[in-house]
Amino acid sequence: MYSFLINLPRSVKRSLVLSVDLLLIPLCIWISFGLRFGFPVPSARVELYLPFIFAMVVVGLVAIGSARLQHIKLHAFDTRSILRIGLTALAMIVLTMIVSYTLGLRAPRSIPILFGSSFFIAAVSYRVFVVMALTYAGQKSGTTVTVAVYGAGSAGIQLISALRHSPEVRPVAIVDDNPALHGLVVAGLKVTSPKELEKLAKANRVQRVLVAMPSVPTVQQNKIVRRISEFGCEVQILPSYVDLMTQNEFANGLRTVHPDELLSREKVELDIPDVAKTYTGRTVMVTGAGGSIGSELCRQLLECGPHKIVLFENSEFALYKIEQDLGPLARQKRINLSIKLGSVTNSDRLAAVLNEQSVDIVIHAAAYKHVPMVEDNPLEGALNNVFGTHRPMQPNARPNVFS
Repeated sequence: MYSFLINLPRSVKRSLVLSVDLLLIPLCIWISFGLRFGFPVPSARVELYLPFIFAMVVVGLVAIGSARLQHIKLHAFDTRSILRIGLTALAMIVLTMIVSYTLGLRAPRSIPILFGSSFFIAAVSYRVFVVMALTYAGQKSGTTVTVAVYGAGSAGIQLISALRHSPEVRPVAIVDDNPALHGLVVAGLKVTSPKELEKLAKANRVQRVLVAMPSVPTVQQNKIVRRISEFGCEVQILPSYVDLMTQNEFANGLRTVHPDELLSREKVELDIPDVAKTYTGRTVMVTGAGGSIGSELCRQLLECGPHKIVLFENSEFALYKIEQDLGPLARQKRINLSIKLGSVTNSDRLAAVLNEQSVDIVIHAAAYKHVPMVEDNPLEGALNNVFGTHRPMQPNARPNVFS
C-alpha cells in the first residue's frame, strides 16, 4: 500500500489533495455555523443564510484555486507551507466579508472568521496526519532508514532539514555532548545525551548515526566514531554544506555539462585535420548563407582557411546581416568574401555565379526547413528543396566538389 501511494503519478496526488481541500469548504462552513449557533445546526438558520453560504463556497473555491494549495509537496510540508495555507484562510475571511457587505447578505460577522480559522486548522491537520501516516507506513514497510544526528549545531540542523524531505531516511533523534543543550527542541527533535543514543541503538530504533560536527577536530571526531561503533549501528561523518562546496575533493568532482553530452547520438567530429585541409586555400560557395544553418557553416569555414567564401542567398536582408557579421572576421583572417544575391531555383544565375567565382566546393544549405510550412506549400517546397538541390550538380554548373 505504501509503495502504491508513493508511486502514484504527481497529477493524481495533486488531484487527491485538491479534492480534500474542496471537501473541507462545506465541512468548515457547517462547523462555523455550529460554533456560532450550536450543534446540531438549526435548519432554519441554514435556509436563512443560503445566499451567504453559497458566496462562502465560491470564495473558498477561488482562494484555493488561486493559492494552488495542491502543489504543496507533503514530504516537504514545513512552516512556509503552513504560512501559505494561513494566507489562503485569511483571504477567505476578507473576501467573504467583502462579498457579504457588497451583496447585502445578512450573516453574523463571526461566521467568516470561524470559517477561515476552521479551514486553516483542518487543512494543516490533515496534511500533518498524512505525512505522519506515510512516515509510519514507510517505517513498517522496512524501506525507511532511521537515523540519529550527532551534533546540534548549524550543520546538524541543516542536515535534519534536508533529511526530512527524503522518504528513504527518517531522522528520529539528535544527540550532542553539550549538557546545556539537552532537553532543547532543535529542528523538531529533542536533544539527548550520547547515553540515550546507546539505548536507541540497542532497541533498534536507530539504524545509522550521522556525525555532523565539521568544526570539531579530527581526533575528537574519531573518538566519537569509535564510541558510537560499539553500539552496533552504522556511523558516517558528514562535512557541512559550506565544506562540501569549498573542499577541493568535491569541487574537482563538479564540471560543466557540455552541450554535446545532451545529444542522443555520438558527436559528429568536425575538427579533423583532413576535413580542414579540404577547404584550405579553395573557393567555397555556401547556398542559403544567411540562414541559421548556412550562417553557422560560414563561421566554421573561416577556421578552415579557405581562399574565398561565396555567400549565396535569396534574402537581401539575411545576406546583408551575415556579411556584416562575418566581414570583420574574414578581413582579420585575410579571407575574401563574395556577396551574391540569387536563388538556387534560378539555374542561369546559379551557373553564372559558379563560373564567375571559379567555385571549387558548394555547401548547399538553401532549403526550407520548417516542416508545417512546407507541408502547406508542397510545390514551392519541392521546387526549392528538390530541384534547387539538383541544379548545382548539372553539367553547366561544375564545381570540382559538391557537398
